[in-house]
Amino acid sequence: MTAAKDLSREVSRNDDTTALQASIVIPTYNKSSYLAQVLEALNEQLRSTVEIIVVDDGSTDDTQQVAHQFGASYVPQEHKGIGLARARNNGARAARSDYLIFLDDDIKVCSDYVQRALEAKYKYGRLIVQTGYVWDYSGKGDPDIRTQWGVWERSGILTKRYYHINGYNFTLYKSLYWDAGGNDERLVRYGAEDIVFGYRVSLVPGSFVVYNRDLEAYHLPHPKRWGKSDELSNWELIQKEYPNLYHDYFVMGTR
Repeated sequence: MTAAKDLSREVSRNDDTTALQASIVIPTYNKSSYLAQVLEALNEQLRSTVEIIVVDDGSTDDTQQVAHQFGASYVPQEHKGIGLARARNNGARAARSDYLIFLDDDIKVCSDYVQRALEAKYKYGRLIVQTGYVWDYSGKGDPDIRTQWGVWERSGILTKRYYHINGYNFTLYKSLYWDAGGNDERLVRYGAEDIVFGYRVSLVPGSFVVYNRDLEAYHLPHPKRWGKSDELSNWELIQKEYPNLYHDYFVMGTR
């Protein structure tokens, strides 16, 4: 592991929050070795106008030490089984910038990701969600799963395909995030939270999605961390609380 630059600490000492161009939010749980790779890749391209926030869902490994080693802000939360959705919301609450970049703790960004994300921030308006491309989605050499529905054939074009917001690589203004109500914290652990968030954003008048292939990242392969019971629990909640989404996505198979 290479020595970390301390640019995020520089940001944390800066009281002028208007100087911050983006807040990178990374939820995590017991994956410190993967998190270190993610932070190292980001650290090589950070500047003082970008902060990193690691939201820890009750890890028992050395996650806190890794976050501090790379100068990231560390936000702990109690692990009660409702992990990722709440972690993203807590990261958004802690963010001092008006622009949010969400990554997961196993998403290693390309070498100029931060620069591309900042350029994209000013290219579109405040009602746009940008979602990026993730190579090796399954850890078996597969590309982003959305290619099978032809989503990337229309990259760079405003679309209403909210169900394809890529929860582990997306950016948007904080105002749009909260206008959509953030993530639904009733969802259990991991799974379907990005689909639900996409649906919630779709209810915001004037909103669109842009698939920005310039926001490239690589999914570090690892074993699946959640079981079928978690996914079933989430879909039961969706069926009850979001009947239109459930019918459209699960029954009709709309993508």
